[in-house]
Amino acid sequence: MVREARDVAVDSADALPAGERQRFFIVTTGRTGSSLLSSILAEAGADFGELLKIESRTVPGTSMEHPRIRRAVRHFRLALVESPRKPVATLSKWRRTLRVSAGKRELRKALREARFLKAVDVDLTVQYAIRFGYFPKIILSYRSFAEHAISYSQMLGSRSPPALWEDFDRVNRNGLLHLYTYGGCAIGYAELMDLERREWAIALSGVTGISVGALLASRARRVRQRQPAPLTVPSMSESADQLLASMERSSGRALPPSEPALRNWKQAMERRAKDAAEQARRPFRLMRVATEGMAYCAAVFDRRVPWYSRAAALALVIAYLLIPWDPIPNRLPYIGHLDDALAAALAMLGFLCLVPGEVLNSLRREAGARLGDPAVALQPLK
Repeated sequence: MVREARDVAVDSADALPAGERQRFFIVTTGRTGSSLLSSILAEAGADFGELLKIESRTVPGTSMEHPRIRRAVRHFRLALVESPRKPVATLSKWRRTLRVSAGKRELRKALREARFLKAVDVDLTVQYAIRFGYFPKIILSYRSFAEHAISYSQMLGSRSPPALWEDFDRVNRNGLLHLYTYGGCAIGYAELMDLERREWAIALSGVTGISVGALLASRARRVRQRQPAPLTVPSMSESADQLLASMERSSGRALPPSEPALRNWKQAMERRAKDAAEQARRPFRLMRVATEGMAYCAAVFDRRVPWYSRAAALALVIAYLLIPWDPIPNRLPYIGHLDDALAAALAMLGFLCLVPGEVLNSLRREAGARLGDPAVALQPLK
């Protein structure tokens, strides 16, 4: 059992951020073509969860947001609204901690159920993936702020441009930071809608492993041949232009993860392997204690054990009972019976020391066989 736990620890520590331990976060501000992109990925073979796989085939225009990641994002968003930084006041700190804890519970479940996670404000959850044993990859779905604001104004007319810009700026800056930290690619709305462009598919294929042909074929089935003319909107701010330029410079490339992210991943995997090995040892220790207890009880009645072994243990107990004074008064709470426990332990130890070694080992093997694992019978008991 211990050897198997050690093998698991070595394999986990040497694991690379790929395969089943890799998760893809589609970071979007909304109204950037992220639902279209997710539908393309789902048809090409991306795992968005069983429920979304069915919805993407039966319900056109579905948002492709996993229910659990939607709930997780909501908790993290409320924690951000509560306080952008960890508050000092106790009550505010508790409220924010409860929100983050609830978000992490939902995020952990979402990471188990799907490999591709898409939601508005999902940028708030990315940094927790490694803590749960998954390496994140970023797919940044972006659009210019002017086009984003015009599209959103038709849905949420109550939101002012400053409020839209605040969220747009935070999500995309976080997306760029995560993109260059954990690796991935950036895909613009314009290149996704242009049937002549395919660099987005090449970059996305390099990140996800899905074939370029499958991505382009899925896009062709969803995007009409004739697209409306792009919006011609004047620049709204210099910051918006700079942010869009930064995202466009990142487009068309499959970016690798950074060295700090890989180092953090390796350390996290080593910690998880150590914890797994420790959890594997706990049942072994409990079984070893149970084996020792069964062997002791069997030795009390075994005829192969000399009579003077039992006599010595009994004499020690009688001598303790005949002492006219109590070393630790029993009226003292919690510690009043420590001397009684010590006397019983010494009596048991004296008895075991006088039992022949071959007899005791034989009884330990029998006890281990009864518990279902004879190999633990003679292991050192610590």
